[in-house]
Amino acid sequence: MKNEFSDVLEKLDALPDRDEITVSGSDSVFHYSSANGLLGIVSSNSLQLSNLKYLNDPNEIEYSKGLFFEILEATKFPLDEKSNKIIRESFIEDICKYIDYLSDRLFIFSTSLDKDSLHLWNYYGKNDGYSIEFQVDTLIDCFLNNLLALDKQKEEDGIIKYSVFLGKVIYNKEVQIDILKQYINLITQIIVIGIKYSKLNEALEYLKKYRFFLLTIMLNMKESFHSIESEYRVCIVPDKKYVNIKYKNKDGLIIPYISINKSILPIKAIGIGPKIKDLIAFNGIHNMVKNLGLGCDIYNSKISIR
Repeated sequence: MKNEFSDVLEKLDALPDRDEITVSGSDSVFHYSSANGLLGIVSSNSLQLSNLKYLNDPNEIEYSKGLFFEILEATKFPLDEKSNKIIRESFIEDICKYIDYLSDRLFIFSTSLDKDSLHLWNYYGKNDGYSIEFQVDTLIDCFLNNLLALDKQKEEDGIIKYSVFLGKVIYNKEVQIDILKQYINLITQIIVIGIKYSKLNEALEYLKKYRFFLLTIMLNMKESFHSIESEYRVCIVPDKKYVNIKYKNKDGLIIPYISINKSILPIKAIGIGPKIKDLIAFNGIHNMVKNLGLGCDIYNSKISIR
């Protein structure tokens, strides 16, 4: 039985297709910000990750969770009606509780794969937009090295272990449905194996181990109208409740966040938005980059705006 479970779990590990969510380590991602946001990042040498429940999209995770349960409800498990009902209610209730539980402890740093996005300049920068370019592999190293350092702190700090996952957001609903159907098909296979060996409870326990895996899939899915963002995100979940949460004011809202600190952030370049035409802006960034020892390039947006 264990071999049969292992075969199915290996297939689960391969979801979604890596090409759907990964980019090359040498590729760049871009974090759009206002002038104040840029100054806050470079002056503190820290990146802020906001809690999942306080992101700009109010339907974050709810969309993909709804899609998953919609597909699950339409799936016919090869079971009698009573067993089918027990599994559905048990599995759905468990997943819902698990997602709600982790949502309080899940923090996200958002970037874009689009170097020069008018939508993002306008949304995040308003009239004073800037973007910070990171190379993917150095950004990942920044997060991982910082977390390893935090792991060495005392247990009472509440910072022991982290789960980190990252990738491109998937906006195509057909692709999303295909991935979730594959996941549910593999769930069905695990249940069938459990029934075959009269080990249904053990099968359900195996499924519980993959709740976090399901969450990582859901977090990389958003509605298609968000596709203009071309988002690439880094998600961090402390294994224990994080006690070093900080708070910031964002347009009158109090937002919980955590910080990733580095002596010097691995900034590859700073982009200046299309509404900032003054040479003084370029000179100001150049002076800041030089004096702070950032050693990064500077470029202007190529978008023309009157």
